[in-house]
Amino acid sequence: MTSNLPATITEQTLSLQTLEFGTSAVQPVADVATYLATRLPQSHYRDEKGLLITLPAKVQEEVKALVRACHFVSDLVKDGSSVQAACKSALRIYREWGWNLNTFRQKYDAWAKAKDWVVLVNRSKAPVAWRETSVGLPESFLKYAEERFASFRREDGKRQAVLSLHRQWKTGRNETGEVQPVPGYIEGWSTRDTENVPVGWSYDNICDQLTRRARFTKGVRALLHDSESAARAHLPQILASRAGMKFMEEVTFDDLRFDYLIFNPETGQAEELWALIARESSCRLVLGGVLHPATVREDGRAAHLGARHMKELAGYLLQTYPLPPYAVTWKVERGTATLREGVKLALGELFNDRIKVSYTMMIGDRSPVGYKEKAKGNSRGKAIHEAPNRLYHTQASFLPGQTGARYDIRPADLEARCEEARQIWQRAQSLPEHLRAGVKYPLKTPAEARKWFNQFSLDQNFRTDHQLEGFDEVLEFLDPATSRWQLVTEGHAGTQLRKRMESPVERAVRKIREVARWDRVSPELVITFLDHTQRPVKVEANGEIKFTHEGRVLVFRNGGNPLSPQTKALAYFNPQDPQFIHLTSGDGRVLGTWAMRGRVAYQDQEALAQAMRYTHAAREQAKATAAELAAPQRAVLDDMRTHNAELEKFITVTDAPTATGIIGDSLVGAVMRTIKTTAGEMKVNPPPVEPVKDCTDDLLKRADESPAPEDEHWD
Repeated sequence: MTSNLPATITEQTLSLQTLEFGTSAVQPVADVATYLATRLPQSHYRDEKGLLITLPAKVQEEVKALVRACHFVSDLVKDGSSVQAACKSALRIYREWGWNLNTFRQKYDAWAKAKDWVVLVNRSKAPVAWRETSVGLPESFLKYAEERFASFRREDGKRQAVLSLHRQWKTGRNETGEVQPVPGYIEGWSTRDTENVPVGWSYDNICDQLTRRARFTKGVRALLHDSESAARAHLPQILASRAGMKFMEEVTFDDLRFDYLIFNPETGQAEELWALIARESSCRLVLGGVLHPATVREDGRAAHLGARHMKELAGYLLQTYPLPPYAVTWKVERGTATLREGVKLALGELFNDRIKVSYTMMIGDRSPVGYKEKAKGNSRGKAIHEAPNRLYHTQASFLPGQTGARYDIRPADLEARCEEARQIWQRAQSLPEHLRAGVKYPLKTPAEARKWFNQFSLDQNFRTDHQLEGFDEVLEFLDPATSRWQLVTEGHAGTQLRKRMESPVERAVRKIREVARWDRVSPELVITFLDHTQRPVKVEANGEIKFTHEGRVLVFRNGGNPLSPQTKALAYFNPQDPQFIHLTSGDGRVLGTWAMRGRVAYQDQEALAQAMRYTHAAREQAKATAAELAAPQRAVLDDMRTHNAELEKFITVTDAPTATGIIGDSLVGAVMRTIKTTAGEMKVNPPPVEPVKDCTDDLLKRADESPAPEDEHWD
């Protein structure tokens, strides 16, 4: 009688199987690959004797020992032992196998998760039939599997997607309960074997087939399961270089929340610390920053950075740094701490388009199923800012009150530290005011945090231990006379040399010298920028201008310079007392000054009469316009030509006033500053314009004299 046993099964193996499984003959599995692809998990090899004996004798013995050891560990864990301790106990019992603790622990974890003894088999020592190979699947089925994977919107939901395909094979219904054959297996669907899924439908094989198709990629999964913003990390990016950038050609603004809490003596509370930072792009030079403790208001919300802080930082840059002869681009986000559209227009008008504002594009489109996504900030739009911001976190990681990078990893003693600071503050309230300033807290105060922020910024500006793209290497020699490292020049005396990267300050000085002229910004323009709020406005159909400021609707009427409806303009006004708006065209032409309309007290007869005259004039103008529009309808009732002749007697069409001239050197700012208002009249007295000062030499002198980090703090 011819034996059907594989050649790898020896007589020794047969004798071992007789001892293990009894005297009854056990037939090995004939088609191991098919059996492995269609079987269900079994925790013990006794349930699959025919599969076990297809392995070599030595592999069988090790698998049996591993199964017994895993069950031994499982029993100890059920009795309350830890997994690691139970694994150590098992290794002492089965020490003749020489298993490594880490390797055995990995095998046990895999066995405990899969509830399958097959995961313990070392397939590299098993016959070829045991080797995991990909089974080809129909193209239409793979596309259907991709769609099913996409519908399970979790990274770890793919296994459940495969199980849902198995259920559909057995029940004939898809995941929603509808009757549907599986694509690729429609032919013969009614006569399928519902007890066993087709060959190749294992989780590993389906995932392998989909990976080879390279369609259900990480980027596609992120689009399906998260958003376009999340998918950007897995899609190709634009690689830009700063090598050819000019100094101050681009300035980026970004907000930053520090990873430590501070204690605010003014509020008696532990607060978050936020900063709005301006950084020059070509040198990664910190130009300045505005710090803001996130104070919790009475309504429970925290007061974070806003447009006021952005304008404060922008004003600081205008006062501190001169302008180059080329255009400067300020790159900001579209958020709370940003420059509004009116401020953007005002910068172009005040500085003759030498300062332009660019907004980073928000990321957000429509999801693959058609819903509009919530837009998110685009950190890659200002990636030059993100890495240095992370540097602030590592620099400040030694300060007390660390919160961790995420809310779920905060130090356990943070709450107790904050509570102690509050208790110290409460006791300090009984001290005289001149002694309260000397009280110390377990958290940094805003003043102390500001000093550290200045020091960290200075360290970043002078750092040489970096690999920033586009920076040059500097060659230095050790001066024997001073024992200091000096730049290598012709005829240097030192013999000891070293290379290092140039610092952002050194790079900035080099680029400053490449520009022939730097112009200091006129103080009048800076004052105008800081004192006034700018707002794009449009003349409404009734001839008025209306907009909302700080939750209040403001209405302005023309002051003798009416504009046509729908005329767009740029309005300047003082946010503290917005009684007037000064209108410009946005390119330097002054269109006039309009007064605000307010409620009139009944007792003020003169003001009431003036308001009534204004209202009557507006109503008459509206009636005249309505009469003109209704002329075609009245033509059938009266002679059209005669009627139009009558209309011309009282209809007045007012065009927008012509420009008073382009204001040289942006006199808009000077005009706004010199407007004086009295009862019933407004006077405009523009001051003489001083020539712009060339401060290139002064700027280079200050840059050369910049202190080293260890010399002093920034103020």
